Amino acid sequence: MQSAPNPHRLGASQHEASRLTQTCVQRTGCGTWFGFTVPTGTPRDIVDRLNTEIGKALAMPELKKQLALQGIDVGGGTPEQFGVYMRDEFAKWGRLVKESGMTAD
Repeated sequence: MQSAPNPHRLGASQHEASRLTQTCVQRTGCGTWFGFTVPTGTPRDIVDRLNTEIGKALAMPELKKQLALQGIDVGGGTPEQFGVYMRDEFAKWGRLVKESGMTAD
């Protein structure tokens, strides 16, 4: 269950994006993504129903148009695919934070 800006394309408002933003996206794959999660142990039938209904909403032409105006590419897929995506993102950025020595202080 995912709707995310495409990290390799800035979307319909690309002409308004700065060179710095474009460079960041091109070099690091940075971007913002949005998704829906549920607590561990949520019954599979509920997860599937949510995924189906959110997918239907994201397929609505008016919503897709409004999101596109904000540079957002609507994604989707299975809950398992989104889980893999989230794990990959956490691993990528976690590694960057550790290598940089950044702290929350």
